Amino acid sequence: LKAHNLPHITLKIQRAFLAVAFLQHTSLAHAEIPPLRTNEPLYQNPFDLAAGGASITRATQDAVIFSNPSLAAFGAGFLRSIYFRNALHTNQETAQIAQKVQSGQVAINSDFLEKAIQTPYHLGLDISAGFITSKVNIGILSSTRIDIQGREFGTTGMPELRIRSYSLAAVPIGGSTQFRDVLAVGFALKPVYLAEVSENLGLDTILAASGSSLNETVKAKVKRGYGVSSDAAITLQLRSKHIDGRLAFVASDIGGTTFVGGPNPWKSTLSAGAGIAVHTRDSVIHCAADIRDLEESYKEHWTKRFYTGCKAVSARQIGIAAGLYQGSPTFGGLVNLFIFRLEAGTYTREMGSTLGTNTRRLFFVAIGSEIP
Repeated sequence: LKAHNLPHITLKIQRAFLAVAFLQHTSLAHAEIPPLRTNEPLYQNPFDLAAGGASITRATQDAVIFSNPSLAAFGAGFLRSIYFRNALHTNQETAQIAQKVQSGQVAINSDFLEKAIQTPYHLGLDISAGFITSKVNIGILSSTRIDIQGREFGTTGMPELRIRSYSLAAVPIGGSTQFRDVLAVGFALKPVYLAEVSENLGLDTILAASGSSLNETVKAKVKRGYGVSSDAAITLQLRSKHIDGRLAFVASDIGGTTFVGGPNPWKSTLSAGAGIAVHTRDSVIHCAADIRDLEESYKEHWTKRFYTGCKAVSARQIGIAAGLYQGSPTFGGLVNLFIFRLEAGTYTREMGSTLGTNTRRLFFVAIGSEIP
C-alpha cells in the first residue's frame, strides 16, 4: 500500500465501523423487549414464596384474587379475611445502597458500576389491602420491582448499567362460587396502571451524570399506560376429616392484556396446580406443585415455570415453609398473633429465561394484619 492512500483507507474503515454500529444499535432499539412480568401472578404472598411459590391451590388470603380467584369460595362462613400487608424484598447490597441514596451520599460513578457488576441491586416493595368473602373479593395493590445490574461487556462491548424496573397499581375485583364443596369457579378483573423501564446505559452516560441527572435520564425512558387484566379459574376439591386434595386450572390475562400508553402487552397464559393438605381443626401441613404457562407463551424453560413446596401452620399462629422456586430452594417462617402478622424468609429469583443464567438471592420481610 502506498503511504498517501492510508488516510483514505482508514477513513473508509471508520465509516464502515460506524455503519455496522448504527445498524446494530437500530436493530437493538427495535427489538421486542419482553414484559418484566411473565408467568407469575401480579402479586404473591411472601409466606407462599417461602413455600416455593406454589399458590394455585393454597394461596394465602391476600393473594387469592391474584393466584386463583376460585379459592375464596371454599371454607366456612361468608367473610374469609380482612387484610393489610406491607412487604420488602431485597438483597444485602441493595439495603446498604438504599440508605446512602436516601441520605444523598451515593454517587453514580465507575465505582457504583463496578459494585453492580459484582452484585446486582434488586428491590421489591408491595403494599396490599382488601377483604375476601365467599362470593365477592376486593383488593388494592401497589407493587414495585427494581433490578440494576452492571455488565462488564454490554450490548456494544463496553461496560453498561442495565436497569429493569416496573411499578404498578391495581384494584382487583373478583367473584367466586362453589358447587357442593367439590367444585368452585371464580373470576377476577384487575384494572392496572403500569410504568416500566428496560434500559442499558453506557459507561459514558453514567460517568457524565450525577445521581439526579441519571434519574431524569431513566425517567425519560419510562413507558406508562392503563389496562384491564382478566383471570378465570376452576378448582376441584375432595375432602375428608383430615386430608384434602385439590386440582386447579387458572387462565390469566385472558386474550392478552394490552396497555393504552406504551407498555408491552402481557400474554395470555394457562396454569395448573395440585395440592394436598393434612390437617386437624387448627393446624395444617400443605404441600403443592404448580406448573405455569403451560402453552409456553413467554418461551421460558420449564424450570422457571415450575413451583413446589410445603408449609406447616400450627394453631393458626406459627408457621414454617420450604420449597423449590424457579429451580432454587426457599424457606421462611410466619408469626400470626391475631391482628399482627410477621413473615420472613428467602428465595432466589431467576432474571434470565433459563435456570442459573441471571439469579438474585433475595430476602423478604412482611408486616401486616389479617382478620380472622
